[in-house]
Amino acid sequence: MRHISEREYMEDLQRQLKKLARSIASSGLSLSEIAKGTRLKWDTVYAARKGRPIRMDNACRIRYFLKAYKNEPEAPA
Repeated sequence: MRHISEREYMEDLQRQLKKLARSIASSGLSLSEIAKGTRLKWDTVYAARKGRPIRMDNACRIRYFLKAYKNEPEAPA
């Protein structure tokens, strides 16, 4: 079995945190809108946007919300 170093684990964690942060930034939504839509605290969404570790269930909630928001049809003008 291959040994995975702590460095590799930490690099993967950093990649995942950055990916979530980029998704939040590119969504076009404010942190407040994401917090309201996910029913999470604003500071949790802020931490995710800054690439800081948050609970996995909260990260999944944010990812799911952003995916659903992105796939939502535009409201008629």
